[in-house]
Parts: sequence; structure tokens; C-alpha cells
Amino acid sequence: MAGRALFFRFLMDRGIVLESECDDFFPAAKELEDAFSSAKKAAQTSAWLDKTFNGDFMRLIDERIPTDDQPAREKAYLAFFQDAQQKTNGEIFLTWKPFFEAACCRWWFST
Repeated sequence: MAGRALFFRFLMDRGIVLESECDDFFPAAKELEDAFSSAKKAAQTSAWLDKTFNGDFMRLIDERIPTDDQPAREKAYLAFFQDAQQKTNGEIFLTWKPFFEAACCRWWFST
């Protein structure tokens, strides 16, 4: 999940995904930084990443689900992320926005 979030941040920083597209691709997220802040948002974002980048990207779900079947992939991701949320008592989603702002941005501005 961290790899997907970092890649998504890279796409944001390069202007490949835009705030104005948030409603079209990730309707559960109110802003791009929220894309991995809950199981539902992470599932939508991951299904979009699979569809956009041919589905062979940091596998987390059964790859037999076709990449063009975005609803089925989103459902599988939702189950995966809900399981992760349960196993971490919800903490897995508490740190993503600060992670984006602190870890990624600190590295970005220090280079």
C-alpha cells in the first residue's frame, strides 16, 4: 500500500493527476491527498491505478480479475483494505495525509 501511495504522490507532484479530476476518478475522496485515507478511497484509487497502468502494478489482489473490470477490482481492494484496517485497529489510514505532507514533501524540498 505504501508503494501505491508513493506512486500516487509522484503522479500528483508531476501534475499527471489533478484536483479537478478527483470527482471523476476517486469520487469518495474530496481531494487528492485523501486518496488513501480510508478503505473505500484506497480501493477506488487502487482500481483506477490498475486500469490506468495496466493492472500489473504492486499487486495486492487476485490478478485474475481483469483490469478492465474496475468494479470487481474495487470490490477486491475494498476487502483487502478493510482487512488491513481491522488488523491495524484503523491506524493504517490515520497516517496517510500526514505521511504525504511530512515524509514526501520533506524529501521533495530537501533535494
